[in-house]
Amino acid sequence: MKKIAIVSFFKSENYGALLQAFALQKCIEDMGYEAGYLEYYPHTKLPFSKYILNRLNRIIRNLLGYKQRQRKTKWFVDNYIRIIPNNARESQDVYIAGSDQAWHPQYLEASNNFFILDFIVNKPKISYASSFGISELPKKLIDFYKISLSAYAHLSVREKAGLNIIKGLGLNDVVTVCDPTMLLSKKNWMKFIDNSPVNSDYILSYVMNGDNVTAAYTRKLAQILNVKSDNRYKLVFLGDKEYKSIDPSYSLICNAGPIDFINYIYHAKYVITSSFHGTCFSLIFNKQFLNILDANNGVNNRITNLIDYLEIPNVINYTIQDPNKIDFHPIDYSIVTMKIEQYRNKSRLYLKNSLDDL
Repeated sequence: MKKIAIVSFFKSENYGALLQAFALQKCIEDMGYEAGYLEYYPHTKLPFSKYILNRLNRIIRNLLGYKQRQRKTKWFVDNYIRIIPNNARESQDVYIAGSDQAWHPQYLEASNNFFILDFIVNKPKISYASSFGISELPKKLIDFYKISLSAYAHLSVREKAGLNIIKGLGLNDVVTVCDPTMLLSKKNWMKFIDNSPVNSDYILSYVMNGDNVTAAYTRKLAQILNVKSDNRYKLVFLGDKEYKSIDPSYSLICNAGPIDFINYIYHAKYVITSSFHGTCFSLIFNKQFLNILDANNGVNNRITNLIDYLEIPNVINYTIQDPNKIDFHPIDYSIVTMKIEQYRNKSRLYLKNSLDDL
């Protein structure tokens, strides 16, 4: 059996990073290969003052539920992510640079170019849905990326911006594919679904931690939409900073692990999110949802490219809009589901053909 080694972010509390890592591994295993992730944990050196502040912040977060989230995350990794130990690093047959923003210049620098697989020189390399997380490379790194990516047998990226970057390097044999979470069907993900975590119908808002502008806007919008629905929904929030859970009027979930995250989306009546993977799972589970984006956020193209590709109208909104003028517009999943399936099939075919070719 051919052995496939993947590099991506799997040692993280980020829901999307973990779930896309699992999905890519599962898809490759379903194709008849052995798959796992190379063991690597990048460490960023911090000034002593910032290190102390981070430690204090972590203590406070743990008291508010983050410790439980860490435990659930570790359990998920231990049970669903296969890790290839360092002593087997060189004995794999094919190496894949996986999805997420692993090719962002800052992550490559922090990892000594690990995520672009520069340390592999005599084995075949491909990429699956890799992302730069930026729309344009720094000029000083153009030659580095061109040399590194020229060594790949097959190249695919997640966003149109990544496609343009690679073609700008003179490498034209590159395609866009879906995020790994979308390689698996709703049926695949249903194995993780349990009873609803909330005892009533609810609107779920999921924002990225630290995105204060979008978090405040999303909270206000959820309240407005609930009033328009005769206040029949509970408002549930994920992803915001833990200290806000002290507010008794703010139903903020701080202890959710990766499987909890999927369940909160699956059981929600509506979803409001600024998250790319919040969007992916809303689509997978055929949820009615809205995207709320900060117009100044440079990585919005992750979401806008996906929504444009699927041709879904009226779901993307920005924090500069008047929230009182935003409404949920029903998504016709009879059309969208067919497009998702086509996208999935195209992406799986690229992955299978690339692996079979090596």
